[in-house]
Amino acid sequence: MRKIVVNSDLALDASTRASELEAQTRSMLEKLYADPFLDPVNMTPLQMREAFDVFYADLGVPWAQADVQEAQFDVDGGVVRLRIYRPPEAPGELPIILFYLGGGLVMGSHNSYDTMCRRLCLASQAVVVSVAYRRPPEHPFPAAVDDSYAALLWARDNAKRFGGDAGRMAVAGESGGGMLAAVVAHLAKDQGGPKLALQLLMYPAVGTRGQSQSMQTFAEGYWFEPGQLDWLYSIYAPDADVTNPLISPTFRRDFSDLPPAYVIVAEQDILRDDVMAYAEDLRRAGVAVQLTSYDTIHGFICMGAVIDAASEALDRAGEALVAAFSEASE
Repeated sequence: MRKIVVNSDLALDASTRASELEAQTRSMLEKLYADPFLDPVNMTPLQMREAFDVFYADLGVPWAQADVQEAQFDVDGGVVRLRIYRPPEAPGELPIILFYLGGGLVMGSHNSYDTMCRRLCLASQAVVVSVAYRRPPEHPFPAAVDDSYAALLWARDNAKRFGGDAGRMAVAGESGGGMLAAVVAHLAKDQGGPKLALQLLMYPAVGTRGQSQSMQTFAEGYWFEPGQLDWLYSIYAPDADVTNPLISPTFRRDFSDLPPAYVIVAEQDILRDDVMAYAEDLRRAGVAVQLTSYDTIHGFICMGAVIDAASEALDRAGEALVAAFSEASE
């Protein structure tokens, strides 16, 4: 049985760095609550998406150079749009990372996640395929799941078009996108899909089994609150049971034979305990798990202009991906 390798506040263990993170988190919270840019009651989903993109436009990690191309493929009832990032002047066929956008599955776009994908591309020296799955309420569950798995198969089948190596693939995602990455890892195993070198789960919304301590402790004043989570579920899967493992992979019964996991936890997050429980489920099933925690809020990797830990988290994740791809090559 594998054990979880825990890196708590990796490279932030010095008291000065910890105090910097605390101050940056406080500054970010003040900004978020001073400008409550999302209003589910009075805004349409389209307005929410536009507001999300505008707010996060200048908050991302520092911009990094990458070669970028757009692609798309048809699915039943629509189109899935992709943005493909490749390290500049990198020779040969590179590993492939399928990155699933966050934003509560309702918001988030290629533009709002552009700097994150660029940084991950550079840190991992891999091709990053950003997946803009169809979103609710226009396209409720299971459209996002179907699109996400279809994107993995598309990337495998079209790898040579963008200089990718279909023999070295990983999935990644932030928040709701982390949930999709986890679900896709299960589907790839269940349906005989590509063998994945790693699943990179950034504080994924894997589902909740009840009122955890973190759900209560961080219910108010920490940006992402239970009411927001409930609203997002009501939009994403209005007619579905949230204990469906395709919505909440924490309710899966079998966690065996899944790819190794690199899991990022935000300590001041209502999802913290659920994420850690999911990591423990993986470990108990014999999956290698590396858990890295940062004492800050949900969504911090989107806030690199204020919270320095965002860049560090992506760089450390890149190192984990490099190691996983190297092992997959052996």
